[in-house]
Amino acid sequence: MKKLLIEFWQGQRPLWQAFWLLFVLGQILILLISAFIFWVFIEGPFQNIFSVEVSVIPSGMVWLTFILYASLSVWRCAKITKMAVWTWSSRIFIIAYLIRQVYGVYEVWTYWVPRLKAGL
Repeated sequence: MKKLLIEFWQGQRPLWQAFWLLFVLGQILILLISAFIFWVFIEGPFQNIFSVEVSVIPSGMVWLTFILYASLSVWRCAKITKMAVWTWSSRIFIIAYLIRQVYGVYEVWTYWVPRLKAGL
């Protein structure tokens, strides 16, 4: 497993593996883990013990680390494909995706966190 993760990071795996297995399936896994953490600290047994930041910040840090790793891995693996159009398509997708994620972080911190704190 460690060797595979290093190969993704170094751009030594085919693009389809980096995109579909690492980027897409990895995000689904992170999403499920984050949803569970949010449930535990916001709706579940620790609802009134911890603040919203206790669940948002650690989940956000795990998500950010994964997104950066997966995005850089896809970017580096983009050259290992049979058609050049997939190289450029994947890189354009990664740029657009990262721009959207930066906006998403802004939106969470300015819109959702205050409402969760207020109990709305």
